[in-house]
Amino acid sequence: MVFALAVVIGVLAAIVNMVAGGGSALSLGLLLASGMPPQVANGTNRLVILVQSVTGAVALGRRRRIPVRAALGALPAAAVGTVLGAWSASVMDEGVFRMALAWVFVAMGVVLVFELWRGRRGGGSAPVCRGEAVLRWWMHPALLAAGFMAGFVQMGVGILVLLVLHVLGRMEIVASNAIKIVLAVMFSVVSLTVFVLAGQVDWRAGLGLALGGWLGAVLGIRLMLRLPANVVRGALVVFVLLAAWRLFAAG
Repeated sequence: MVFALAVVIGVLAAIVNMVAGGGSALSLGLLLASGMPPQVANGTNRLVILVQSVTGAVALGRRRRIPVRAALGALPAAAVGTVLGAWSASVMDEGVFRMALAWVFVAMGVVLVFELWRGRRGGGSAPVCRGEAVLRWWMHPALLAAGFMAGFVQMGVGILVLLVLHVLGRMEIVASNAIKIVLAVMFSVVSLTVFVLAGQVDWRAGLGLALGGWLGAVLGIRLMLRLPANVVRGALVVFVLLAAWRLFAAG
């Protein structure tokens, strides 16, 4: 029953991720709703993120769309942040972590509302910038912070990475997305290792999530052109705010 439920959660999360983004918020919220302890849900959720990010990285690698030098340069600072963030989440008192997680859901809801508003206005990201993918010195502290966030709760971090690389750093959008996906693989591997060592991964549910994530990615590609992204994003806003309310009420 746990495995079957996890597969369904993985499918839904992957479809939402493909259509509108924010799928990790859905999968984490549903794991919490199933009664899983917050820190175990946080660790287990990394498996579905790992499957999705590895799939994306392999696809980009085959097309030679990854700026290898810039991607490798982004890894060290982000990796240090990820270790610190995951360790902090794993040792934190459960009640304190529950409240921190609730505020992360609130923040995610605000980000999604902004994305929904921007989508209705027809706005896009910053103008596409051409040129070589180059990391500026100030990006390393920013990536350290992004890594900490990813290690603590890997939810909405992709938006933060794109903000640093593309919007502020003026890096070309395809290169920025490629680096984001490479970082997502690292975030998942490093944080998952920390949570495994802490005994905070439910492997039965995690393997179901991974399988569901793969199936959902396949279905998501077909649904991407049929489901309006803003409809999915609007439903996700309601969901993450309800998840935050549940965490606040339980705390």
